[in-house]
Amino acid sequence: MARSRAAGTEVSLFPFLSVLACLIGALTLIITALSLASLLQGREDEDIARAEDYLALQRTMDERAREIARRQVELQRTSRAAAELATLRIKPTTLENKIKAAMTEAAKLAERKRRKTALEKQTRELDKQLQSLRAELAEGRRKLGELAVMLARGAPLRILSTSSYYRKAAPVFVEAQKEQITIHSPSRQVEIPHRAIANHKDYKQVVDFVAAKDNRIIVFLVRAEGRSTFLAAESTARKAGAVTSKVPLPGDGEIDLREFHRVR
Repeated sequence: MARSRAAGTEVSLFPFLSVLACLIGALTLIITALSLASLLQGREDEDIARAEDYLALQRTMDERAREIARRQVELQRTSRAAAELATLRIKPTTLENKIKAAMTEAAKLAERKRRKTALEKQTRELDKQLQSLRAELAEGRRKLGELAVMLARGAPLRILSTSSYYRKAAPVFVEAQKEQITIHSPSRQVEIPHRAIANHKDYKQVVDFVAAKDNRIIVFLVRAEGRSTFLAAESTARKAGAVTSKVPLPGDGEIDLREFHRVR
């Protein structure tokens, strides 16, 4: 019971201490809040400054990036222009080389044309010379053929008037060959076969003409194989009263009577 009384008479400080503790806690909280607010206020200004600096730096970087991009575009344009300029600088040299090559080729072509013209002229001249040579060759062959015929027959036999008798008496030449006689006159030659000598009208006319003239004579030109023909012709002439003579002919060459025919 005593304890109960004592308990009822004791003073309790719990509410005061609680209030004090609450007050201290409240003050601490207020002080903390004020400190935090002060700190936060300082940090906010610094952060704002930093943010502003960052934005300014970002703007500067953006501007520089744009400037770099613009410079890169200009640099690319400049590079392309430089490449084009280098190409253009190379092109004149290439064109000059092409022009020089074209001029050299043109000069070569002109020289070829000149040579072609000269060769064509030489060819025409050579053709003319060839035609002339062919004509000369043909003429030479013709003359060679004539010479061959003459060689086969023998050298021409030229009958000359060496006797004074033939200056007074005009001879009629009769060639005595193996199978025939040939009457030589300035205008023509008459060939008479051996078997027809005695009765041939042309020979009979010659014989009668010579027999009727004092200044006429039959000269027989006797070939080596024409003796029998000569004898037959001479016999016929003498029977008709014609004066005769004979000249043996060496070889088989043609008879040249131009001296007598020219005189007569």
